[in-house]
Amino acid sequence: MGRAWIVIAVAVLAACGGVKQEQDRQKDIGQQTADITADTRTLEDASAAVNEVIRVQDDCEAARPLIPRANAALDTAAGRVRTVTGRTTLDGLRKGRDYYIIVTTPSGLYRYFINDLVRVTGFLHAMPLLKFLQKGKGVTNITGEKLYEAQVLTAVNEVMAQAGLDARFVMMLADEEARHYRLYIEASTGNKPPTGMLANAVDAKLHALNVEYHAKRESGRLGAPQAVWLEPGTGEAYKRFCVKQGQREGQFKTLALAYRRTFTFDLDAHREQA
Repeated sequence: MGRAWIVIAVAVLAACGGVKQEQDRQKDIGQQTADITADTRTLEDASAAVNEVIRVQDDCEAARPLIPRANAALDTAAGRVRTVTGRTTLDGLRKGRDYYIIVTTPSGLYRYFINDLVRVTGFLHAMPLLKFLQKGKGVTNITGEKLYEAQVLTAVNEVMAQAGLDARFVMMLADEEARHYRLYIEASTGNKPPTGMLANAVDAKLHALNVEYHAKRESGRLGAPQAVWLEPGTGEAYKRFCVKQGQREGQFKTLALAYRRTFTFDLDAHREQA
């Protein structure tokens, strides 16, 4: 237990919603979202360099030549980040603010960016209570709707619960050319509603969850989403594909929202047959 408290106490968090200069307050939501997306890429690049050191931390000879590159990557990232005005420890967090977590521990982790976006919901004595919102990557924007992974999962889970089903694997792909979203779901066994009904139900939930999505759908700029039921085992097939591409199985996490142009796994090949 003591070790856990040490890890928490020395965690360093980079605020993506902290105190801003006046010029930052003047940015509209689209500019702010673009800044956060750019910052996520920047921090991922720096994190990759740091992770190379972490992976060989027990071998000083292997780690030593990697450290200058990692420090240089962190310095470069510090100069490029747009939304973060500084870093703060746990005692500087504010209720209602959103943060990215960067962990440093005495056992070897050094400024480890885990790409988790969290919100401070309150405090237990002096300890902040953090709510996981989503992975930092989980944002798409086709026509200005700025859809978040958390909104997609909320909509899908509510619709599936109403149908008496569980979603075992979910992927929403933003098709920029067609200007609409395509939803893929691997569900538990049961009576599945027609895909058109599924798409309409999720669409209605997203209207209620995201005012920009509602506006773009009402204006016709964003087309109606489509839905596809996936055959059993698709989620596992996707995981095997990602591991084969280089992801570590023990660290595998699925993002439920992505751009179609960058998604290389062929989900349509796993469409459930009628």
